[in-house]
Amino acid sequence: MRYFVICAIPFFLFSSCSSIGEKKETSSVKAIDSFQTHVIDSRGSLIPFTELIKRVEIVRLEETDESLLSNIGFLGQADGMYAITSWSNSDINIFSESGDFIKKINHQGSGPQEYPRIANFWANHEIFGISGGGFIVEYDWEGTFRSKRKNPHRSFHVYPYENGYAMDMSQTKPEGNEHYSIMLVDSGLEVKSMAIPSQFHENGLYGANSFTSYKNSVIYHDPFSDTVFILENSNIRPLFSLDFGDKWFWKDESLRTDREKFAQARKDKDLAWVFTPYVGEEHVLVNCRNSPSYVLIDRKAGTSVNLDMSLPSLDPLNLRPIQWEGDKLAMSIPSAELAPFLSELTTEQKVFNSETTLEEIESSENPVLVWVQFK
Repeated sequence: MRYFVICAIPFFLFSSCSSIGEKKETSSVKAIDSFQTHVIDSRGSLIPFTELIKRVEIVRLEETDESLLSNIGFLGQADGMYAITSWSNSDINIFSESGDFIKKINHQGSGPQEYPRIANFWANHEIFGISGGGFIVEYDWEGTFRSKRKNPHRSFHVYPYENGYAMDMSQTKPEGNEHYSIMLVDSGLEVKSMAIPSQFHENGLYGANSFTSYKNSVIYHDPFSDTVFILENSNIRPLFSLDFGDKWFWKDESLRTDREKFAQARKDKDLAWVFTPYVGEEHVLVNCRNSPSYVLIDRKAGTSVNLDMSLPSLDPLNLRPIQWEGDKLAMSIPSAELAPFLSELTTEQKVFNSETTLEEIESSENPVLVWVQFK
């Protein structure tokens, strides 16, 4: 099989070899999406998360015997509805935009129209897709079966891209000597290209999907890398990187394959060894392990601040990022922690998106969906 490698080198050459007559970049959007390196000062002071909030929209998720949620693992949104899964089971819960429960879908099993488990989840206006247990399965929003395919590529994560799929191979052991982070396949799961030459990680990590939607494109991040990539128009290029200085865990490349050395180094809580970027059009929220735990990046200004996610009455605050939609970041919070969180905001900063009350939300065991806009 012949592999075509998509790499970022032409992008850098093009950027550095602009012609004299080229027009100066004037679009702030394009400027934001040009490659940047953001320096993270792990020793910097902490700023309370609530001080950076412009507005919060609160969505209660109705609790019924069928819709009891322990957490929010994945969130899909289309046509005034939410599709929500949790990490604890394989239910797909459909809610209205105001949080009213509509139905529960569960086709878990080994049958020809069932999914073994939910490792990845994505949604568009027509279907939602599930990857897990070596299969890719799709249903419409009514729960009607659309397709099921065996995934022969042993990929870590899967995401729809250009009438096929992008697959995260960063933690898949290569058959030969060459290793790549991304595999692009067509609708029949045949390999089209390999991208981002990389080193195989002996020390695996399971977590949230390494792909996410961004505008009309897709963001990719290998959790062991300091660079975030964007997939657009059949091209893959670096979007930004984070510079943790001497606090970046993977400066010692041998840690990737030496398990004993890796386990010993993990004890240093001052080192950032994995991060998850939540990329918005103007901001990036970075969730790190270990220090600092959360960083907010202003993409226009090119600045970053370390966040204090605790409250005077609650330490730490269990506010968890999920994904961006435009200029709003979806986050989840336990219902019992909503009141302390909202007490740090002014009346003008908080909006309930239906006729529900704080008391009604606090009486539910379901987590709360909050949409956060930053200043």
